[in-house]
Amino acid sequence: MNELANELESKGYNIKIQGNTIKIRLGGLTNPVSVTYDLAKDQYNVGTRDLPLGIIYAFLFSISLYGALVFISFLHAFMIAVCAFGFVSLIITELRVSPLRYFIEQKNGMKNLSSLP
Repeated sequence: MNELANELESKGYNIKIQGNTIKIRLGGLTNPVSVTYDLAKDQYNVGTRDLPLGIIYAFLFSISLYGALVFISFLHAFMIAVCAFGFVSLIITELRVSPLRYFIEQKNGMKNLSSLP
């Protein structure tokens, strides 16, 4: 795990090691990303928490939109803006994490090739 952390740091990523997890801050409006090592599969996994955040933002957006249609208030408009900001943050995170995913997939591929006879 330390070897991967050193490689990520040399590529310019802002990392922090916490136990068996490498936390990566991609900067800007992105959400935190984590890289964990799965012993059973013998590979690294990239986690972004985008699915739960997307579900939460969609739920809040639908409630806020319904509230805005029933009774127009500043709170509903503010919640719609927060949800739009959250969706933009999710999109930016996915765009910035794609080179990291490609690098991790290469590392997993090299590990699998080196274990072949």
